Amino acid sequence: MEALVTTLKEILSARREGFQESARKELARYVSEGHQDYKQYQYWNVHKYSRNLVEINKEFELIVLCWDVGQASPIHNHSVLALPRPARARLR
Repeated sequence: MEALVTTLKEILSARREGFQESARKELARYVSEGHQDYKQYQYWNVHKYSRNLVEINKEFELIVLCWDVGQASPIHNHSVLALPRPARARLR
């Protein structure tokens, strides 16, 4: 994940035109390549979904979210750029 974090820092700190889409594509590439190192950040809470911090800096927060079977979060909005990418999922 270190390489992903470094690349995202470079993309997001430059703020060039299209930087948000570039960050999305980089994250999608990382997930599609089958990287497994995010698993070290997978922790579940028996009562609610968990937010597990990978990186925080002045440009972004990288968080691994984990929902267990039967858990949910209400539909909501973010006032900042969010780049959700399921690495492993099964929806019902």
